[in-house]
Amino acid sequence: GFFTSFRLDDWQQKPDWAPTFKALDAWEAAAPTSPASRLAHSSALIAYAWAARGSGTADTVTDGGWKLFGERLIESHNKLKEAEKWLAPVLGYDAEE
Repeated sequence: GFFTSFRLDDWQQKPDWAPTFKALDAWEAAAPTSPASRLAHSSALIAYAWAARGSGTADTVTDGGWKLFGERLIESHNKLKEAEKWLAPVLGYDAEE
């Protein structure tokens, strides 16, 4: 039920990201101009970046962890820029500015 999603054991498990990104890619393919799919993908990439970095203090992050963290945040930013392309006209501004 609802409360089982708050179990500590569930939060400590490392998720399998492949199905998440497969579903997000399928959503983007099915709705190529959907800003919502890009926003969801961006949010998932931020969580994925933090999974690579870990929750420890900065001095405990490996070089590989920092590299993946940065790469995934850049990819997340790119997804936001894609969403902005479709949202800007609706919100009344030019995304190129």
